[in-house]
Amino acid sequence: AYLVVVTDGVPTDALNTPSKEATDATVRELRKLCSENPMFVVVRLCTSEQSVVDFYNQLDLEPEFPLDVLRNLEAEAQEIKKANPWLTYFPELHAIREGG
Repeated sequence: AYLVVVTDGVPTDALNTPSKEATDATVRELRKLCSENPMFVVVRLCTSEQSVVDFYNQLDLEPEFPLDVLRNLEAEAQEIKKANPWLTYFPELHAIREGG
């Protein structure tokens, strides 16, 4: 199973304010969800704000999260090219990754 999360920011509280409590609660829920259900999580970022990208990329580094963080097509193509210069990253491949 796949869970696709589309977001434009870091977790926020009920007042739409980013906070450590909101972040901790979100991470806790994702851990619980991933441990209780065999699934892969795709986080689709709708922002290039570096603090948001860094937050989700940090989650991606944790081994217990079956997680992939995706930004826009151009940013993903640049990242792929750094590691795999022989690979042409095209829109259809990006769409497949977005869907899990």
